[in-house]
Formats: sequence, C-alpha cells, structure tokens
Amino acid sequence: MRFGLQGPSVLHFTDNGAAPNNALFARNANWDWIDALEIDGWVPASRRGAVSGVGLANVKNGYQYVVGLKSAQAQYWTTAATGAWRISKILPGSYTLTVYKGVSIVMTQNFQTD
Repeated sequence: MRFGLQGPSVLHFTDNGAAPNNALFARNANWDWIDALEIDGWVPASRRGAVSGVGLANVKNGYQYVVGLKSAQAQYWTTAATGAWRISKILPGSYTLTVYKGVSIVMTQNFQTD
C-alpha cells in the first residue's frame, strides 16, 4: 500500500449525457502550474524522464500489447499497438518493465533511470 501524495486527480461531472472534455482527463491536463507550488514529495517535470521502446518482436495482429513500469513508488502503463511505445513523466528510480500480450506476460526486464 502506498501512502502520501499520489499525484493530482480530476473529477468531471456532466449532465444530460454531455460528452466529456478531453482536456480534463488527468493524462491530458496541463499540470505545469503544480511544479511551482513546491509541495513536499512532488517531483517537478524537470526532474522526471521518459522511457521508450522502438519495437517488440513478433507483434501479432488482433492482440493488445501493454507495457507496464512498476517500482515501490510508482506505476506507469501504455499500449504498444505497433510494437513501439513511450512513457513520459516518470519518476527517477529502479523499475521492472513488463510487456503483456492480452493477459499473458511476454517479457519482464529490470532497469534503472536517472
């Protein structure tokens, strides 16, 4: 179980079935303003990094490939439809990278970010 600051969240309420505003999804929102608040435990964008892969071997049509990064402090997820993938704004640290094909694990690799 993780305690402490887990990052910002967005609650978006609509009425009469109005379409959601895509800018309000947490992954699409602009969080630059929060870096200036100097919140204890918050890591600003300038100290975060990215991890990417140029391809996965033997990608089969009809399957969803998901790439996950996991550490004791954070988790990040993305899809890799064509085999290429990128995860941005990750905290520095040691991660286990896991690639899933449907519900099966395809690959697991440990690595360190700076």
